[in-house]
Amino acid sequence: MITNYCDFPTIQALRKACRDLRNFIDDKKPDVYPESLKITVERGAIALDLTNGDHLEMYPEGSRIYLRYVGNEVYWIRSDGQRKKILEWENLFFQDFGLLLDNQPKFFNQVSFHFSNSDGPFYITKFEEFLKTRTRIPIPTKSVIISVSTKSQSLQLLPYIDPKHLESLEIVLHGRYNIPKDISKIEDMEQWKVARHLDLLKAVLKPTVPIEKFRHFLVANIQYETLEVENVKECKGLFLQSTDFKKHFTIGSVGFIDRDLFNGVFGDDIDTLPKKWHFKTEKNPEKVLQITMDSVFFEFKFVERSEVPNGVVIID
Repeated sequence: MITNYCDFPTIQALRKACRDLRNFIDDKKPDVYPESLKITVERGAIALDLTNGDHLEMYPEGSRIYLRYVGNEVYWIRSDGQRKKILEWENLFFQDFGLLLDNQPKFFNQVSFHFSNSDGPFYITKFEEFLKTRTRIPIPTKSVIISVSTKSQSLQLLPYIDPKHLESLEIVLHGRYNIPKDISKIEDMEQWKVARHLDLLKAVLKPTVPIEKFRHFLVANIQYETLEVENVKECKGLFLQSTDFKKHFTIGSVGFIDRDLFNGVFGDDIDTLPKKWHFKTEKNPEKVLQITMDSVFFEFKFVERSEVPNGVVIID
């Protein structure tokens, strides 16, 4: 079929040729679709950015499609200049967004939502209302990034991400650091339970949130208001119980870590940073747990025993 040899922008151009061809394409859903979808909302405008892999050249030189919606005006940013259309329809963006989702034959590699502080409260509610009305929900993707102002705003969007394919979850609470919080409600969501990679950026956690809550993640990047000895000890115990030696956690602190708190915790004082400790693992004698302390974070990962420098003590 000729559509198998067309890229996504060409398929969309063919849809405009005539009603019969549009209906044929919508029915067959050619296996041509953008790998990544990014939506940015700021200053009353919505930007829709569709890309494939690392190909970031704008159409027609490349396959990237970048549209900006401002009221009833649509701006198409292209490699050969900008095109502008003024249309009488309402909710232009949501019409296009709905068509895009309806004609997605598989899943995206990544879907990103970015809402500014000022536009977030109004537009996130509009997105939520739109997604609620769709018969084909939720959005299929392997990775999702939600960049919003508050935890509650992230909870408005996350239910509409399909957990079936989800592997990576990133939540960014932008702007100044927020009031420390727990992970109530979000930890009960299926999207949280199935994801293997987690990034909580500027989503500062209370020191009382147990590391155990993150046990099922393979890779996690989280940040506490302050790092306590108990947080670090708990994470060490979690790693020593693990049989997945690709596990890798970074646990940060908003401010500098109080070095004196950790003197002697693992047997010796901390003279300089970064400081590393190595621990034997019962599950695999060829693997060693390496804990690295820096000024604002601890890193936990497994390394080969052969990678540990000569003379370095491997702690039982």
